[in-house]
Amino acid sequence: MIRGYRTARINARIGMINAICTAALLASLPGCGGDPLSPEEAILGTWKLTHARGEPVTVNYTLVFEENGVYTFINTIFDGSQITSTGSWRIEQGALFLDALDFGYSIDNDELTLYATDRTVFVYARQ
Repeated sequence: MIRGYRTARINARIGMINAICTAALLASLPGCGGDPLSPEEAILGTWKLTHARGEPVTVNYTLVFEENGVYTFINTIFDGSQITSTGSWRIEQGALFLDALDFGYSIDNDELTLYATDRTVFVYARQ
C-alpha cells in the first residue's frame, strides 16, 4: 500500500512540474503572454499600400514609421526611381497624425487600415 501511495505522489509531482514548465515556456514565447504592444510599438516598421477605396492598387506606395516619431512616405515609380517625403507622426486619442493630417486607423495582425476624414480607406500590409 505504501509503495502505491509513493508512486501516486511521484506521478502527481511530475504532472505538476510538467504543467509549470509548460506554462513558463508558453509565457516566454513571442506573442504568448507578456504585455501587448502599445499602438506606438505596433505601427513601427514598413507598410506597403495594397488597397485604396476598396480596390487593389497598381501604385507602389510605402510608409515607414520609425521610433523617433518620423515617417517616410515612398512612391516608387515604374522605372524604379523614388519620390520620398518625410514628416512626423504621433498617435493621440485613437487617431494617427501624419504631420497635420489625421486618420482613424486600425492594426489587425499585419494589416494597417487608415480611414481618411473624407471616408477614403487605405489598406497597408506589413513588409
